[in-house]
Amino acid sequence: MDILFKNQTTLTKNSYIEVALSSNKTHISILLFFSGIGLIHTGYTAYMIKEYILLLCCMGGAIIAFGAPFYIYRSQGIKNYKNQLLLSEGREPQVNITIYEDCLTFNKFIPTINEDKSEAETSIKHDKITVVYNLKENFVIVYANQFYLPIQKTEFKKGSPEKFEEFLIKKDIKVKRKII
Repeated sequence: MDILFKNQTTLTKNSYIEVALSSNKTHISILLFFSGIGLIHTGYTAYMIKEYILLLCCMGGAIIAFGAPFYIYRSQGIKNYKNQLLLSEGREPQVNITIYEDCLTFNKFIPTINEDKSEAETSIKHDKITVVYNLKENFVIVYANQFYLPIQKTEFKKGSPEKFEEFLIKKDIKVKRKII
């Protein structure tokens, strides 16, 4: 098998935040948005009948409802990053990703107590990809809606981010853009 793309991704805090953004469920954000609109409407009604305490509560609730989606994914990403640092003794782990025509393999180097590096290799077929998110710094590949793999755009050793996106589209894999 010929190697189409090769990448070495360092799992940084931004990588974990972008993975959390990818796993953020849209329906929760929509629900919070409409809750914020409802609170603004109730606050306006409270203002019209001169219930200023209710107005303040509604405006505070609306601010929380509009800000919550951003806080949810960011805090989850930072939490996952800190957990990974604990597992890898304070070092950001690196993942070597190799993409072939029909599958993707990745090796995750996990530092151990003896300063040796142990390697865990996994291979996944492309037909298991649910979606790929094209974010600011990473592509996030979602396998079977359960496994999220970030690929840093700046770390392609073979191939390029543009060619990788073209390859995904040729394979009929959905590529979605999310803006942070």
